[in-house]
Amino acid sequence: MRQIEDTKTAELPGMPTAKRRGRPPLGERAMTAAERQRASRKARFQAGLKNMSLTTPVQFNAMVDIATREKLKRVAAEQGLTMGQLLDRLIEQL
Repeated sequence: MRQIEDTKTAELPGMPTAKRRGRPPLGERAMTAAERQRASRKARFQAGLKNMSLTTPVQFNAMVDIATREKLKRVAAEQGLTMGQLLDRLIEQL
């Protein structure tokens, strides 16, 4: 058995190799935090499509006036909601 950093020494056939620490990578290397988050969002979205009773959070970007944003923030805080939850409720009323 040789050290992982050793790139010069050849492995002897039949000798056990040391297991690498941590979660095994899905490809040639470990996923970055952004790749894991992207995969998580995709899995949540796919699960939401299969089971419509689940709520699947998605990114929603909109340009609004600063006064509108502050009003939404204030109302959400008063009702103990996030801005996303407040927008969900407002849209359900349409």
